[in-house]
Amino acid sequence: TKKWIIDPMQNAPKITDKCFLDLQVGDEAPRRLTIGLFGEVAPRTVANFVALCTGERGIGYRGTSVYRVVPGLTVQAGAIGSSKGSSGQSIYGASFEAENFDLRHSISGLVSMARRSDGRVDSRFFVQTQADAGYLDGRYVAFGQVLGRDGMRLIHDIEQLGSRGPRNEPKLPITITNAGILD
Repeated sequence: TKKWIIDPMQNAPKITDKCFLDLQVGDEAPRRLTIGLFGEVAPRTVANFVALCTGERGIGYRGTSVYRVVPGLTVQAGAIGSSKGSSGQSIYGASFEAENFDLRHSISGLVSMARRSDGRVDSRFFVQTQADAGYLDGRYVAFGQVLGRDGMRLIHDIEQLGSRGPRNEPKLPITITNAGILD
């Protein structure tokens, strides 16, 4: 097993796939979030994310919500089967082993898998909203990056909505209305 750390600020990993999530904030028209995926760095994680975007295995992100917004840190989504973010599902079963921690959390827009209490991962993921979140290194599997200014504008708009309560729920409902893979 190779042990290496990639700093995407210094050496961006190759984008092997591009997926999209259309997010509807409150009653607004959905806006597209495009994510470039690093399939050479985290192939199992990327395969899981792609399949959940397409829904090809009968489960997917369509209809799920952004369940947590931590201003200055992350926007979290992808809790299939739980509107509160307490659980998720993977294409490999309920969960699978965290693949690696090879990417440093050194850029805003990095997409990583959220971890369960047992350290495994499922469908839940987060988008990092700040440039340097080194305290996430070695703990979360980073596997992609938000592409384009419009995508980061959407993430920052969601972040600025703020959150409420101890679970940091977004102040407005935010739903993934569509998801898929781009050519």
